Amino acid sequence: MNVDLEVFGDVECVLGEGPVWLPESSELVWLDIVVGRIHRSRPGVDAATTIQLPHMVGAVAPASGGRLVVATENGFAEIDAAGVECSINPFLAAQPDARMNDGKCDPVGHFVAGTTSLSGAQGSAGLYRLEDDGSATNILGGLSVSNGLAWGPDGSTLFHIDTPDQVIKAWEYQPDAALGAEPRVVVDTGTFPGFPDGMAIDVEGNLWVAFWDGYAVRCFSPEGQLLEEIILPVSRPTSCAFGGEDLKTLYITTARFELGSEALEKQPLAGRVLSCRPGPKGQVPISWSGLASRGCA
Repeated sequence: MNVDLEVFGDVECVLGEGPVWLPESSELVWLDIVVGRIHRSRPGVDAATTIQLPHMVGAVAPASGGRLVVATENGFAEIDAAGVECSINPFLAAQPDARMNDGKCDPVGHFVAGTTSLSGAQGSAGLYRLEDDGSATNILGGLSVSNGLAWGPDGSTLFHIDTPDQVIKAWEYQPDAALGAEPRVVVDTGTFPGFPDGMAIDVEGNLWVAFWDGYAVRCFSPEGQLLEEIILPVSRPTSCAFGGEDLKTLYITTARFELGSEALEKQPLAGRVLSCRPGPKGQVPISWSGLASRGCA
């Protein structure tokens, strides 16, 4: 697919991740996982506002009143409108080998995020839902690197990636239950270069997937057909999200993480946010349904 790629903003990340559009403020927010930074910026404004956390951060989602809900190495937390972090449920604090990874809000506003092992242990990760009372429910276990997730247009299907499996699965989803039934394998990505990482979904239900070490974002139909491929000038795209006033701009986060000097010389845009307009319109991002009293006062 031939698209005009542009560089968004002026931030160079080590491990850029988790882009999401903020409808309230017309901003993009994204993360630098390993250094614990949350960046946000408006289109046309190069300088980003940065929030520095004292720990790694894996996912972020919008909330009302300029707030954010985040998944960190300790668990679930909230960032208030002034940029102050307040813990909601630090359930991972006692698990030093785990941190939270990719996450999004489900169709009713619950924040759902997965975990990954810092030592690379297989099968020890899970997918967790932040409930309205602040508790964390494990809705799926036995994962290794819980990554991209997206809900279909009617909200009844959850698409999910456990990166080492190299497949995209579809689960029947109920916002008050664990994922019980056997999933449907949508795409076996093992035939494509790279590993599936984060993803976005458009209004037609097509999945836009970033492939780590694959130099590409690939678009698949809900039935698994490859529809489009965007070739990138960087090897490690990490995730993508639709945004902009018309939700037709695709923002792609990338990483410099563990790339050697020779690779970085060939990839000067590694770690930057790239953007393009591939045609489809994205879904309106869902905001977290939690109340401020659950986290920050």
